[in-house]
Amino acid sequence: MATSTGNETHRVFTNDPIHFKSLVNSIVEVETVHGSDTHKGILFTIDPVTETVILLDPVEDYLNMKIITGLNVKNIKCIQSTDVPKIPDNLFKEDWAKYISEEEMESKRIKLKDWLLKNTIPITESGKTLKLSDMLVIEPPYGPEQCMSSNEIVLSKIQNLVKSMPE
Repeated sequence: MATSTGNETHRVFTNDPIHFKSLVNSIVEVETVHGSDTHKGILFTIDPVTETVILLDPVEDYLNMKIITGLNVKNIKCIQSTDVPKIPDNLFKEDWAKYISEEEMESKRIKLKDWLLKNTIPITESGKTLKLSDMLVIEPPYGPEQCMSSNEIVLSKIQNLVKSMPE
């Protein structure tokens, strides 16, 4: 149900999230409500409700990030959707390999697997990933933050078990 103030429907009910999604990983130009201000970069993500955008601009060997709140966005125009520089998959993920050796990682995985099995959790291995059926995965470095599941109850219980594992 759309809510309106006078003759105007709120833009959350009129925006096009599918169009927004099609712009992700494209080079776009964002025009702001502040006159001549425009920002250009790779559209990393856009919030379909607030229309806040995150632009990435590759500069030599680092990425410049701009966050433009939806209230300031007047228009988003796609400039280029092919041959766009690749954004690293691990952009916001810590590279744990820098801090933990392979032997330590292997030891943590085995210790966690044994701990979960001891607590009657039927955990299996798939490469370096620990799995609980198709319900949960635990990625290196095997802490509570690396537990991923769409089932919040299972996720919470496993995270608590991981936290309570003896050193």
